[in-house]
This record gives sequence, C-alpha cells and structure tokens, in this order.
Amino acid sequence: KEIQMGAKYDALLAHLTEITDINNSIALLAYDQETSMPPGGAESRARQLATLSKIGHEMFTSSQTSDLLGAATEEVSGADYDSDEASMVRVVQQDYDLATKLPSSFVARMAEETSLGQKTWAKARANSDFQAFLPALERIIGMMQEQADLLGYDEHPYDALLSQYERGMTTAQVKSIFDAHRPKL
Repeated sequence: KEIQMGAKYDALLAHLTEITDINNSIALLAYDQETSMPPGGAESRARQLATLSKIGHEMFTSSQTSDLLGAATEEVSGADYDSDEASMVRVVQQDYDLATKLPSSFVARMAEETSLGQKTWAKARANSDFQAFLPALERIIGMMQEQADLLGYDEHPYDALLSQYERGMTTAQVKSIFDAHRPKL
C-alpha cells in the first residue's frame, strides 16, 4: 500500500544528506590523493580524511540519528515492506546498528592508516618494492581484524566485514560458490 511520507521521514533524509555530503567530500579527497595531490601532502591528507571520517561517523552514530530513525520507523510502519521508504529506513537502521559498534577513534585511525598506506603502496609499486609496503599492510590487516572483532561474527571474522558489502552473505557461502566453480576454472 502506498502512503505519503511526512516530516519525520524527511527530517531523517535531511540529516542523512548532510552525512552523505561529508562522505562524498571524503571520497573526493581520496580521489585527489590518488590522482593529482602533490607528493608532500600525504600526511596532511591522511589527517584530513581521519578528521572528516570521525565527524561523519559521530554524526551518523549520534542520538539525533537514533531519534530520527525511531520517528521515521514509526512513520513508515504502515508502508509496504518493499517500498523505497520502508526499505531505506530498514537499511539505514542496519547500517546504524553496525556503525555504533565502532568507536569514532577507531574510524579515524582506520581512515588515517589506509590513507598513509595508499601513499606507501604507490611508492612501493613504482619501485617494485613490496617489502616497503609490508608494514603498512600489516597495520591495515590488524585494524581490519580489530574491526571484525568490534562488529562481531558467528563463524568467521571475515563474515563481519563481508556483510557490510553483501548483506547476509557469509564466508562459508562465498567459499561454496567458488568451490563449485573451481573445477571448471
């Protein structure tokens, strides 16, 4: 059944739009880092990305987001389950539930570490020197393992990370899919 969304849903959208603007700025800075940023700017850029990531995360995991989600959830409760509005609120709630498991300090550290790692990787690749990138890679992998622990999982640490990109998918399911294709490959 189609219903008209109201002020509560619109308030949630407005709030999420501001967070999306921050995330889009992060993406633009990361793109610039990889394409046209002067070589000496990596440390400053990493700090900028860390700061914006922390701000965006704090905005998203705030009590304001929780309150807006609660109000929007009530407002869309009469909507068809598959409606755009009900689906959006449901997905944002899932994202919020995951995001609140990550401390803002961790999000900032991860953004900074991956940004600095990108610079190290680019230099190591240009010099065909994987060993130069290895310490950064080990730090990033360690942080990904920490993220999996913070998010929680039932069977495999990668389940926590995979679920962010393919909701409900597990490592066992991915393994099964690839195992089925392995003989022909």
